[in-house]
Amino acid sequence: MPELLAAILKDRRSKPKNSFLQDNRASGEAIGFLGVMFIIMLVVINMWSPVSFEMKKFALENVNRIALLQMEQEGGYSDNIRDMIRDKLNIFGFDESKVEVYSDTPKPVQWGDTINLTIKYTDDYERYEFNHFNYEKVVDHPVMESTRSSVSRVYHKD
Repeated sequence: MPELLAAILKDRRSKPKNSFLQDNRASGEAIGFLGVMFIIMLVVINMWSPVSFEMKKFALENVNRIALLQMEQEGGYSDNIRDMIRDKLNIFGFDESKVEVYSDTPKPVQWGDTINLTIKYTDDYERYEFNHFNYEKVVDHPVMESTRSSVSRVYHKD
C-alpha cells in the first residue's frame, strides 16, 4: 500500500497542470497581465468619445465661420444660408434633427452693421464605466454651441 501511494504521488508531481490558476509557475503574471489589459481597454474605449466630440465641435466651428463669411457677402441671414449650413453639417455626419440654426440679423443688413449667427447641436456622448464588475454604458447629451459675430460688407441703397 505505501508503494502504491508513493507511485501515485510521484506520478502527480511529474504531470504538468492544465489550469494557469492552479499552476504555481507564472500564474501571478498572467492574472496581472489580464488585469492590466482590462484597464487599458477601458481607457482606450473611453478615449473615442472625447476625440469624436472635439472633431465634431471643430467641424461645427468651421461651418459657422464659412456661413458667417457668406452672411457678410450677402448682407445678412437668409434661407439660402440656412440650407447651406444644414447641407455642410450633413456632409460632416451631423444629425439634422439635432441642429438648431438661428440669427437675429435677417437680410438685408446695411454696410457696417453687426451680423450674428449661432449654431447649436445636441450630441450623444457615450462613455463606459466599470461598475459592479461590469461595463456600463453611460450616455450624456451635451450641447455644442458656436456663436460668431461680424459686420455686413454689403451696401444697400435706400
